[in-house]
Amino acid sequence: MDKTFLSDFSEWESLNTDFSLYDYIFHTLRINGNSTDIFFAFSELFWPTLVSHDSFIFIKENYTENKYKDVKETSENVEFWMNMLLVDSYFQDDENRDVKAAALTDILQRIWQAKLKIDFPEVDFTVVAIKDEEVGDYGVTFYQKSNQCSTSS
Repeated sequence: MDKTFLSDFSEWESLNTDFSLYDYIFHTLRINGNSTDIFFAFSELFWPTLVSHDSFIFIKENYTENKYKDVKETSENVEFWMNMLLVDSYFQDDENRDVKAAALTDILQRIWQAKLKIDFPEVDFTVVAIKDEEVGDYGVTFYQKSNQCSTSS
């Protein structure tokens, strides 16, 4: 793993012999008093649960029946818009915000591609890394090639 964005980890590593990323995660959670629920929340970010509705595949965390109806009424690209996850807000107060958001976007794109191939090997998906530097939008989405007219709307 490229540790470019792990400056806090690098400080910990310099002070501790044989200090791994796993050690860092353990100590950071303990010191900051974070709930271990965060592990399971992150698992949904990196390896999302997928649901099927009509002929579409959606990220469960992005899907509600009301949102589906609204998007279907306003766009031909239902999966594109329903599955979109913008990540730039996760780095709102960080130095190098755009660089970090772009890097997470690339990571999620690769992971989601693998997830979709494993869960739906017979379906041809497009996984899109969104990097709009002008407005600062970074994220990822996917859609079945057979269900989309185009990627803009």
